[in-house]
Amino acid sequence: MRTVLGAGAIALHPVRTPLQHLTALFTHHNVRAPGAGRRCAPARGMRVGTLSRHDPLAGLLRPDEEIRRLVEREVFLRALGANLAGVRIGVTGGVVTLTGWLPYRSDVVIAEELTGQVIGTSGVRNRLRYGWDDLRP
Repeated sequence: MRTVLGAGAIALHPVRTPLQHLTALFTHHNVRAPGAGRRCAPARGMRVGTLSRHDPLAGLLRPDEEIRRLVEREVFLRALGANLAGVRIGVTGGVVTLTGWLPYRSDVVIAEELTGQVIGTSGVRNRLRYGWDDLRP
């Protein structure tokens, strides 16, 4: 594959590569070139090629500020009904970092899970603390 696509090629499985992994790779490598990699090369009987941000995944990628607003509104305000005074939401390259404090451990778990489901999010760093462990038997 490297001889066809060049030394910087990254090989991914067409079915087993999670979408979050793809978006993280795109963001990390700043893939933006329109029409990049339209050539295909045979690999074990399959046609392969490369994608750019202008390909089908483009509709799933969002600017960091939009992701931050969605996490704030959909996760913390709507789903958790949380007071945002003790929470900070940062987004860099699609990776959301949650810091601060929530009253219950279950809120911290739910916040991480729901944040990871926001379209455009390529990862979650959960640094939230909690006051009461309501998940402990």
